Amino acid sequence: MDDRSVRELNRIGIKHDWELRNWSKEFGVAPQELKAAIAAVGSRVTDIQRYFAEQQKK
Repeated sequence: MDDRSVRELNRIGIKHDWELRNWSKEFGVAPQELKAAIAAVGSRVTDIQRYFAEQQKK
């Protein structure tokens, strides 16, 4: 696997509707919540996981 492929696996894509649906389901959130999280912290999977973990603590 090349470096680009590895980077892409670590990022959340929402360009296509199916990607947005799948990632929203993965995190158990509404698509709008996922978009807001990406706007807040970027599209890295680990950053999004951390974001939602922090949101649950509030």
